[in-house]
Amino acid sequence: MNDVVRRKNTLRARLKEQRESLSPSQVEQKSATVLDRLKNLPEFSRAHSIHTYASWRNEVRTLGLITDLLAADLEVVVPRVNLDRRVLEHHRLADVADLRPGAFGIPEPQTEAIENDILSCLDLVLVPGVGFDLSGHRLGYGGGYYDGFLRQTPAFRVALAYDFQVIERLPRRPEDEVMDVIVTEARVLRFDTGRRQAQG
Repeated sequence: MNDVVRRKNTLRARLKEQRESLSPSQVEQKSATVLDRLKNLPEFSRAHSIHTYASWRNEVRTLGLITDLLAADLEVVVPRVNLDRRVLEHHRLADVADLRPGAFGIPEPQTEAIENDILSCLDLVLVPGVGFDLSGHRLGYGGGYYDGFLRQTPAFRVALAYDFQVIERLPRRPEDEVMDVIVTEARVLRFDTGRRQAQG
């Protein structure tokens, strides 16, 4: 195991433990503030096709947001883990009731996967993570699923996190993907990645 992987694993364990220590009321309150900040982003307001994770454990809550997006008649795409191929598949969601616990217990769609070329048409991706840093880098769960997916889409990337998940600098590898925006309950961090969501 190289030094970067070792340091990532140590940091991942610490941040996950800190997140799991949040009470249900803290998760709800912080998530509500994060989502309020998200909804004020111009990139979010312009988006018609949004890819979002379905929250589990103590991640920033997204299920209520998904319900709101569907009620607004927006296209909502949710990932599903394919363990055999070690990739994310992508599914259009019609109803949050279509989500069921899947790989690792994560809520996942039960619909047919859509073709990967839809990824080029996404406006916005809401990205989960264990940690982030002040340069927009992300620490995931260690499987590489989101890094592989993000390399396939030019969509604007917005990470949702609690403020304690943002540290000064993460240990990095060249293949680690960078966020355009990180939204926490305390602040919105923007990074000059060269990606700009199309006006529309």
